[in-house]
Amino acid sequence: MTAPAATPEQIAVAAFLKRHEKWLRHAKREHFLPFIQWYWHDARIGVVRENGRVRAVALVRAVDEVAQANEPYFHAEKGRIVWIDHIASCHPLGVPILMRQAMQRFGPREAFAGHVFNRDGELRMLPWQVVERMTKQNDHGLTEHPRAACCA
Repeated sequence: MTAPAATPEQIAVAAFLKRHEKWLRHAKREHFLPFIQWYWHDARIGVVRENGRVRAVALVRAVDEVAQANEPYFHAEKGRIVWIDHIASCHPLGVPILMRQAMQRFGPREAFAGHVFNRDGELRMLPWQVVERMTKQNDHGLTEHPRAACCA
């Protein structure tokens, strides 16, 4: 089975992630675009644009336990943890906006987690309330993904 053709917006998001996320730079297009499309399905991707250009992207999913995140395409819609697989931003407010999108998409959960918070070699989880405080910043003219109301 082949994946459907990627849209121009999906290609732009993939290109942004490959430029800004070192773990994805060497991913082959034939594997990477279906990966992006999996997140695009059911709105598990957050995109922030400024003046029509992609400025921040997050790939997220819900899991019940951190160990489930080791399964590449596992997603539990009602999972208690919002797992961030990849996040990249070239704007200082991109991450708070992406977090706000994820909060809108998934609703209240126990925590956010992922290796993206990894600064000292260990996984880190942020309680939901901490993320709520992070997202209370002004977005300074950034626009959210057209599907932001349903997009994480």
